[in-house]
Amino acid sequence: MPIPKKMLKEWCETYEEAIETLDHLANKSIPKKMLKEWCETYEEAIETLDYLANRSVDTAEEEIKESLEDYFIDNGLMSEDEFRKEVDNV
Repeated sequence: MPIPKKMLKEWCETYEEAIETLDHLANKSIPKKMLKEWCETYEEAIETLDYLANRSVDTAEEEIKESLEDYFIDNGLMSEDEFRKEVDNV
């Protein structure tokens, strides 16, 4: 049963709460500053939570890492090595 986006917005009323929730789902394995660059707005954070909430939570950490990797590397913001170093420093 999918979780309605409305419920996610009630659960995470602010941008910071949404980022904290993403941080928790990623088992704090990704720097928060990277999560904030990836999800620049409250709506983007809620969209990401909506996507993850309606999939298996067991894969949330891996899903977030893969999406962040795509975002930072594909947009030329980091090299693959830079990304690995940043994530490994958590």
